[in-house]
Amino acid sequence: MVSDNLPAFLGSSDKIKFSPVIFNKTGKDQDFTVSFNGTNMNLNSKEEKVFIKNGEQKTINFESVIEQNNVLASLSSKINIKAIASDTKDSDEIEKFLEIKNTYTRELVASA
Repeated sequence: MVSDNLPAFLGSSDKIKFSPVIFNKTGKDQDFTVSFNGTNMNLNSKEEKVFIKNGEQKTINFESVIEQNNVLASLSSKINIKAIASDTKDSDEIEKFLEIKNTYTRELVASA
């Protein structure tokens, strides 16, 4: 039921719109509760409710700002997307880890 549409990696301090696609393959028209959770990011919304007809799909948008990575060590984000059908209680869940890459360049200053 869930297609994640995730990028290959995340950039430090980036604003991003995650857009998972939810497919209704339950055999009936119904409401779905879609949740999105991620570490090392600030999400505007973590849960959306959407009505999807049987056999159709909908894209749900979750906006986020990735935390700034000020350390040389790499960071990652654990992302979890879950959809639950309200009537049949069918569910699908995806969990992935994405690297957070530093997107800034250190400034070197030479002095004489």
